[in-house]
Amino acid sequence: MRIGSALTRKGWALLGMAAAAATAGYLVGLVELYPFSAAALILVLSARAWVGTKSWDVRASRSIRPSRVPAGGEARVFISVRNYDSRRSPLITVRDSFSDGRIAATFAVAPLESGEPRSAQYRLPARRRGMLEFRPLEIELCDPFGLAKVVRVAAPAASLTVHPRVDLLPRSSIPSDSERDQRAAAPLLGRGGDEFYALREYQIGDDLRQVHWISTARTDELMIRQPQNLWLGRTTVVVDARQSVHDRQSFEETLSAAASLAVSGLRGGMQVRVVVAGGQEARGGRGPGYEGTVLDTLAIASPTSGGSLAAEIRAAWTRGPVVVVTTDAAPAADLSAAARSAGGSESLIVVIERRGGGLTNAGDVFTSVQSASGRHSRVVRVPAGGSLVDALTGREAKTVVSGSC
Repeated sequence: MRIGSALTRKGWALLGMAAAAATAGYLVGLVELYPFSAAALILVLSARAWVGTKSWDVRASRSIRPSRVPAGGEARVFISVRNYDSRRSPLITVRDSFSDGRIAATFAVAPLESGEPRSAQYRLPARRRGMLEFRPLEIELCDPFGLAKVVRVAAPAASLTVHPRVDLLPRSSIPSDSERDQRAAAPLLGRGGDEFYALREYQIGDDLRQVHWISTARTDELMIRQPQNLWLGRTTVVVDARQSVHDRQSFEETLSAAASLAVSGLRGGMQVRVVVAGGQEARGGRGPGYEGTVLDTLAIASPTSGGSLAAEIRAAWTRGPVVVVTTDAAPAADLSAAARSAGGSESLIVVIERRGGGLTNAGDVFTSVQSASGRHSRVVRVPAGGSLVDALTGREAKTVVSGSC
């Protein structure tokens, strides 16, 4: 697809010089400048005509692997080029730009024989969480003098998701309840041998390796083999995204903790729902395939101006255990209200300590949470720069409160 042809900076500069020479020749009566002006104008017009009429069929594609990387990680971008014309291709340039066009990777591709492929790749450090948007991949052809160019779109726009860092946690450290999966009430073929127990429709997060293709072809719906009537854990992770309790670093650490809890729960077979208070929500799902939805939600999260943490939890909570991730800037009264809004279910409150911030008083936290919740509740402190894994497992005695209230 052609974007269009245009003059390059060099072409515009030469055109300006031609105009200036013609004007100077007219004003001072120096007729010798006229041939220079005419030659420059003819050269620019010829270059424009050359790129406009040049016949070539070179196509390119772009692949970003992986499509999701953690902050601080690295992705690779693969560019493939092939000449589909029966003739040798001209010298072209492939440009891949991102960050609103401020940064671009440029490759000069030497002439290719008919059907000849060429490939290149570059590393892309993912320094900051968020969505990195790529502009359409472009192929540019310039004339031999570099005065005019024609640009074609070779591949559509793309994006790279940079999600918070994930540390895998033991499943036992994440509060959850158990609920019998009632989606398939009766055996289909029986329980013995290698036969599966039941069939059901595909849900987000299901393992595609369990697709039963015969039934899928018959019903026109993706059908999943269910090997047994499963018992599933269920939990809700609520991220305190209020601006009043965060600095820039603590917000990233809070999202990282939430991602670690959610992904670890999903990989442990739990049904997980993630809610960014005052922001977006990843509706409940289960299985490793649902990780992408959770990570995409956390990748684009931003601080909000929400007021009450308890009100946010009440709006987000449906049933079952709740995990709240906040910082030490949240007052003890906020944490007790958070425990109370979980409706008496088991709750875990993870408090991220900010660098240079004052840690919430552990005694006040224990008293307020104990009076707010009638069931087992925990408040766990993660020191600034500390490990969530160590805090939850108690390897370095980072648990502030753990008791049956």
